[in-house]
Amino acid sequence: MERSYSQLRASPEITRRITPEELAELHLEQGYVERALHIYEELVEREPANATYAMRRAWLARMIPPSRPEVRRTASVVERRAIVRVR
Repeated sequence: MERSYSQLRASPEITRRITPEELAELHLEQGYVERALHIYEELVEREPANATYAMRRAWLARMIPPSRPEVRRTASVVERRAIVRVR
């Protein structure tokens, strides 16, 4: 059975929600280091025992230029929704 694009896009059996980690990595791949860092900061706050999140956050923090010690919180509504789903 051939499906049109609109049918594929709306089909629940082939879609899934993106995880906050995946969203952070997508931001990083696109060059949005600050957005990725913000997501990992939120994840570390929610799961302080998760060493993977802490290491990734530290690595991303080192990527911010020294001239910008205070990283602005620039998360979009989509990012915030993704972070809330972790709870």
